[in-house]
Amino acid sequence: VLMAKMSIELETGRDFTPKLLMLSHFEEQNRSLSSVECKKIASKCSLCIDAWRWLNEDENKVEKKKRHGVMLTIKSLLYAASSEDAEKIYVELQENETVKSSPQLHKYLENLWERKEQWMFHEYDNMSNTLVEMSIRFLKEFVQRTCKSFPAPLMVDVVSNILENHYKRIIMSYVKNSKSVATYTKFLNKAKIVLGFGS
Repeated sequence: VLMAKMSIELETGRDFTPKLLMLSHFEEQNRSLSSVECKKIASKCSLCIDAWRWLNEDENKVEKKKRHGVMLTIKSLLYAASSEDAEKIYVELQENETVKSSPQLHKYLENLWERKEQWMFHEYDNMSNTLVEMSIRFLKEFVQRTCKSFPAPLMVDVVSNILENHYKRIIMSYVKNSKSVATYTKFLNKAKIVLGFGS
């Protein structure tokens, strides 16, 4: 982020200060981005991924049969509609037999709960997850339609060029205060319909 910020400022001669940063590994990234003054929140999607990885690590000794149930409860905690709901789910987790039988899991959940102000009730998260899922779906559709006959290295080159141009357009649209359209949407009929560019 810092390199991108400096590059944009050098290229455009304008100050670039993001209003919000969504961090996937909050503790490490927050320390490294301490000089960037903006609101920083933890991505609920990334927290779910981290929780699932943690549950599946052998050294944490969570029974395989119980992992899925615990994960569903953690996910409902992260996406709770209100602080009261989140509190109820947290108490439910604390009383769960699997959590009681695993001191590591109990400690992991306590740590997650202590940092609740970093992930609780951020309206940006659901929107950004949806946009990321849409982008990946569109990219997958593009690859399936256009790159079937390409050898793998050429396909990677084509996709990376498209994404590079896409991000350049986003940055330049910010700099010029203009509306940006995803570069690769021109290849995709479904993408145009979803984004409202066609029927």
